[in-house]
Amino acid sequence: MTSTSIPVIDILPLVNLAADPTPTKSIPDEAQNVALQIAEACQTVGFFAITNHGVDHFVVNDALSAARDFFSLDSTIKSAVSMTETYPYGYENYESLGIHCARNDDDHSSSGSNNVLCRGNKNKNSNAISATTPQKLAPDSKETFSIGPINPLKSKMPPRQFPPFTSP
Repeated sequence: MTSTSIPVIDILPLVNLAADPTPTKSIPDEAQNVALQIAEACQTVGFFAITNHGVDHFVVNDALSAARDFFSLDSTIKSAVSMTETYPYGYENYESLGIHCARNDDDHSSSGSNNVLCRGNKNKNSNAISATTPQKLAPDSKETFSIGPINPLKSKMPPRQFPPFTSP
């Protein structure tokens, strides 16, 4: 797998494992292999696509269509429900993620900037990912809209909020 390609992972062994009503003491090799592929994709590329997940293709297509419609809206509409300290769901983009922090002492950049974008990176001494160690990276251009749990009472989280949304 190269860093320029999106890994495509067949998760059927995990679907089969989850669907098996009989408890097992060991995880089949096929399912362990899928878990290793997911870990590798997350550590090297940062995301992956899955196949054989069991979700009807009409549901997938409808979700993609709704996402395209939403993310093509004006940013004022999308940000009507933004993530805050009291509401951990909603719209998030580069501007809201672009929190800067003090430059790492190991950074010997000639740019003169004392700030770098904070995002997780691999710790030099382990395979652990640290969300607090700053590193210089290209801007994060992703946009997300998180809706939160279905049942706010059960989860003890705030109820879902949605921006005023009509298809473009």
